[in-house]
Amino acid sequence: MKRVLILTVAILSSVVAFSQKIGHIDRAALIKAMPETADVEKKLADIQQEYVTAYQNFEQEYNTLIQEYQANEKTWPAAIKDSKIKAIQAKEQQLGEFEQSASTDVQAQQQTLYQPIIDKAAKAIEEVAKENGFTYIIDSGLGVLLYMGGEDILELTKKKLQIPATPATPAPAPKK
Repeated sequence: MKRVLILTVAILSSVVAFSQKIGHIDRAALIKAMPETADVEKKLADIQQEYVTAYQNFEQEYNTLIQEYQANEKTWPAAIKDSKIKAIQAKEQQLGEFEQSASTDVQAQQQTLYQPIIDKAAKAIEEVAKENGFTYIIDSGLGVLLYMGGEDILELTKKKLQIPATPATPAPAPKK
């Protein structure tokens, strides 16, 4: 009797395991299609442009120091030369620190601005999966999808987020 019960549980487990509904979605394509993404990309471009302008100003100051040094190095006394070299080195260090700080800040801004969009997409994917009886949803955009079985839920999720459907790509005309 115990063997029959174990065998029944094993058979039911395998049937349940094979009856799972699997879907896939390119989450990056979904996020790119969301209207909020264009606003975030514009904000990030503006932030980056501000940093580029500031860096160019620092770089101009640095170049001015170098030009001044090159023009006067033969006539300056040793103490002035040393002072100017230290000023050039300090400006080089400022440039490096500014570049690192700007890069870190842009990455942090990117994370902050994209997080609500990522969260909204994740919630919509979860809701579509539940509404349509999916057990697993795989992100096909990560490049690790080895088999494209199951349903692509990108259009269902776009519909959930009220994003227009992607137009079908027309088939190429036959060669004559």
